Amino acid sequence: MAFTISQKIKTIAKLFNEPKVLSALLSQREFGYLNEIGWFESFNSNRSIDKNRRPIPWFSYPFIDFLTPRLAKDLVLFEFGSGSSTSFFAERVKQVISIEHNKEWFEIVNKTKPNNAKLILTDSDSIDDYLNYLNNLKEKVDVVIVDGLHRNECLTYALEKLSENGVIVLDDSERSEYKKGIESVIGRGFKKLEFWGIAPTVLFKKCTTVFYKSNNCLKV
Repeated sequence: MAFTISQKIKTIAKLFNEPKVLSALLSQREFGYLNEIGWFESFNSNRSIDKNRRPIPWFSYPFIDFLTPRLAKDLVLFEFGSGSSTSFFAERVKQVISIEHNKEWFEIVNKTKPNNAKLILTDSDSIDDYLNYLNNLKEKVDVVIVDGLHRNECLTYALEKLSENGVIVLDDSERSEYKKGIESVIGRGFKKLEFWGIAPTVLFKKCTTVFYKSNNCLKV
């Protein structure tokens, strides 16, 4: 959300009239939650990174905390939408397969991707091109990350490619336009667990949701 200069001046003036609030906010720069999670480093660089400037997914921080210790080196992960998450996952799982539709972004991510990450550039933004590689995969995958284009369709197609203990992760799941896809996953017997909170570079509340069944690979 963009603020006008007038709104910014009014906000600053209000903070000076609330010294306790101002002190609490200023202290976050060196102490407290925002400092601990590296939010300032992420905000200043406009990148999804942690306090040590290492890449992290653009998920809600509560979900990052939940997911990180549950990833394992025997897992195969497929993600719709590449980025900092690609390197983050590659350090923690057996293989990462990422689909990217933006050529410029593809070239940036491709320069630094680890050896166990396969980055694929789609021919176009169409649903068929975007879903084509997942459809043609012969092997099953353990985790599918839905964080790119055509998310409703991605959720539906992911159901057919999951391993027996596989899970699906949908970012920005608070958005009403993803209701259809969410309902299709729930209709196939999956449960959902929502993680609300702020995320790298932003201070508004968003949600990342994991869909799972019993005996899943994340041990939910």
